Amino acid sequence: MRTYKYKASDKYGTIFKSEMNAENTAEVMKRLKEKKIALIGIKEQTKTIKRKNIKDNKIRREALTHRAGRGEIEELTGRKSKKKKLISNPIKPLDVVAFTQNLYLLKKADFNNVHALETLLDSVENENLRIIVEDILDGVEAGEYMYSIMEYYPDVFPPIYIGIIKTGETSGTLVNSLEQARIYIESSYKIKTKLRSILLPNIAQFVFMIVLTFVGILVAIPYVEELYTSLGLEDRIPKATQIATKVIKFTVSIWYIIIPAIIAVIALIVTYIRTPEGRYKYDLFKYKLPIFGELIVAMDTQKFLNALGLNLANGMRLQDSIDLSKDVVKNTVFLSIIETSKSNLILGESWIEPFTKSNLFPKMIPEMLKIGMDTDLAEMIVKIEDYVQHEIDRKIEKTIKALPEISYAFVGVILVIFVIVVMVPIIQVYMGSFLFDAYL
Repeated sequence: MRTYKYKASDKYGTIFKSEMNAENTAEVMKRLKEKKIALIGIKEQTKTIKRKNIKDNKIRREALTHRAGRGEIEELTGRKSKKKKLISNPIKPLDVVAFTQNLYLLKKADFNNVHALETLLDSVENENLRIIVEDILDGVEAGEYMYSIMEYYPDVFPPIYIGIIKTGETSGTLVNSLEQARIYIESSYKIKTKLRSILLPNIAQFVFMIVLTFVGILVAIPYVEELYTSLGLEDRIPKATQIATKVIKFTVSIWYIIIPAIIAVIALIVTYIRTPEGRYKYDLFKYKLPIFGELIVAMDTQKFLNALGLNLANGMRLQDSIDLSKDVVKNTVFLSIIETSKSNLILGESWIEPFTKSNLFPKMIPEMLKIGMDTDLAEMIVKIEDYVQHEIDRKIEKTIKALPEISYAFVGVILVIFVIVVMVPIIQVYMGSFLFDAYL
């Protein structure tokens, strides 16, 4: 929200000077016209933030993004560092949802930006988010847009969220944009929560079984050897147990080589992934993964279409919408498709063709986009989003069924190894060899 000083005359011809808070000059002119006041001259009033506020806001931003050191914060602010407190109180997506919903309601009630943010300060429960809202308020009071301050906090406000707010502020449709931004954050959070609830228990079980197997073998095999030695049966130790014993002893004897080698391999892989070629191949590998690959593609598609549809609904040109929407996707394979699509659009060619040629998306999506180009693209994208959401739900259900099966298969293999290596020798000692003589 900006402040404009203007000179005007009322219906009686009286000339006067005043000021008004508005998004732009067009809004000032519209309001004055509604009051039947003739505008003579208008000028935006620029405000400067006090130097103290600039320092405080800089430190707040750096502390929240974990870039400022404790000594630097204390030196510039003259108070003890709050960095530890800030980090220990993370901002959750639901905090942003509540903030956006409340701001939407206040804007819908015709509050200006400054008044709305001031009103919200007391209702923001998360202390970190309250600091950010104060920073946004300082910027708005100085004549900046809200989105320009939000850009300092990409971990709190995703790129598509900022893009939606930017479109709303610059086009005068902020109320509608706030509602769309809230829906976007809320839906994204629900999907992430659902996936986390599926993956974490299975990953935990997988790791637990690996640890249990190694610990069990490391503890049990020496016990088996000691047991056979005490009975004078060293030559009767089963081959499988002997092999496992040799492997474990050899591994332990050269641990100082194995651990650095593993670290070196991991470092090489990470270094390669950070190169453009490596990152592209890694992202393509994620899209081709069994079980998870199609789900990852569907989720990236939904994010891109959601952003594209919101931008088009807010009146943006198709080229600008595509350019802004690409920020919501991090996969370089998907980004290369978007860049090719944008280049085709500039050259007057089909922007849908790269999506078709990639063979990553169901054929229905490009076909529906083509129909949307001849009818209403924004409306068609909403229908495609419904289709993609249905596909995501279906793939999640498929993943839910597949993961336990994979887990059980892994557990079965581990149990077979453990029984052959550990349990068979123990049973042979205590029950006699008659059960195994035919096989050993």
